Amino acid sequence: MKYLLLLAGLMLAASTSFGQQATRTAEHTLTSESLAGERTVTVQLPASYAAYAETRFPVLYLLDGDANLAHAGPVVDFLAENGKIPEMIIVAIHTGSTRQQDFMPTGAGQDGAQTGAAAFLSFMEGELMPFVDAEYRTAPLRLVSGHSLGGLFTTWAMASGSDLAVGWLAQSPYLVPPVGQSVLDAVSAMDLSPGAGSASASEETFYYANLGDEPDISANFDALEEQLSGADASALTWSLERMPAEGHMSTRLIGLYDGLSGYFEGVWGMPSAALVEGGVDGLAAHVDGLAERFGYAVLYSEQPFQELTQRFLQQRDVASARAAAALYVKHHDPSVVAHFLHGVALASSGQQAEGLEEVNRAISLYEANPDPDLAPMYAQLQQLRSQLGGGQ
Repeated sequence: MKYLLLLAGLMLAASTSFGQQATRTAEHTLTSESLAGERTVTVQLPASYAAYAETRFPVLYLLDGDANLAHAGPVVDFLAENGKIPEMIIVAIHTGSTRQQDFMPTGAGQDGAQTGAAAFLSFMEGELMPFVDAEYRTAPLRLVSGHSLGGLFTTWAMASGSDLAVGWLAQSPYLVPPVGQSVLDAVSAMDLSPGAGSASASEETFYYANLGDEPDISANFDALEEQLSGADASALTWSLERMPAEGHMSTRLIGLYDGLSGYFEGVWGMPSAALVEGGVDGLAAHVDGLAERFGYAVLYSEQPFQELTQRFLQQRDVASARAAAALYVKHHDPSVVAHFLHGVALASSGQQAEGLEEVNRAISLYEANPDPDLAPMYAQLQQLRSQLGGGQ
């Protein structure tokens, strides 16, 4: 039991990061037949991408990415670090001078095969997505986020029945007349009856939109809500949020946070009370259930594994702590924290040799990629190794 003293004042605040990657972003320029021109994208990888070399990650396609990545990247990281959403690959699509050409729905004054939302959606579905899937370890879970004209496109693409994404997030969608009416018409034409079979009306489809103090959009935003109110829950899950204290530009940050949280709410995170009640078996079942639901082996947040292991260690329930720490290591083998906790649990139950092996593994991981946030833990690991007869 003496090894439990190492946890005092340390583990509850321990970082679960893997240090900063040398680079998390890469820029690509694609030549598009659909758009008869080039488009540039910046891809931001999750913090865990390099360490978890076999893991696949869901993708957030971010419209107006050249303007929005600066706030979207930290929002996604923050939500993932706090266990509210999975870590995600962000594909930030640069638009700039082509945004009106790309985002305006067909039939809203855009002529020709290389203009309008239909051409841009064709680019995303037929060119960009296959490129991203080929170049990166993507999971079959995709979301699209757009602000203003990007939100207009996002709403239109969702209504068009596209299978590009299951989550559509629109911040201040620019539903001004006359273009707004064409999008409302597209929403009105959706089949939102129970059991509707189109991709835009599957049971997994989610739509979120918000609106600030924007009188020119308000009437059509009300009309959008009225149209969606008739949707059966099995056909479409949706949420519209009014933010009268916000302006057209500030809605994009808050709306992305709320939209991402809303899509994964009640699905991804495991509240502390449920964690305590379910224990190790409950946490394992929750992670397995997510994999079944989303169709890939998910990388679940370290936070619940760490919380559960620490709880058992503090309660001196070393048998349960061993089981929790073993599950932690199973899902997070590259984690210094996971191996440290497993080592403490093993040593505290009398398995010094096995505990030393885990401590040495944690030390090796730290020394291969030193993280300043884990420096106090590194000192504790060295102390524990010495106590277990491993030397310095």
